[in-house]
Amino acid sequence: MRALRSPTEVANAIDYVLGNTMIHAARRGRPADPDAVDLLTSYGHRQLVATPRTWLLRIGWTLGLPAP
Repeated sequence: MRALRSPTEVANAIDYVLGNTMIHAARRGRPADPDAVDLLTSYGHRQLVATPRTWLLRIGWTLGLPAP
C-alpha cells in the first residue's frame, strides 16, 4: 500500500472504487446496470464515510479528471 499523491491518482482510485460493481459483474458473466450502486462501497453507505480532511480529497482530485 502507498499514499496517493496526485490529483490524477486519487481521481483514478475513486473511479475504480465506484466502477467496481461493473467489473465484478463482468467477471461473473452477469449483466450490470451502469446506474447501480454497489452497496458494499462508501457510495452505497454514506454514513460510513469520513469527511475528507485534505485538499487532495476535498478538491484536488477533480483536477485529475479528464478534460470534457
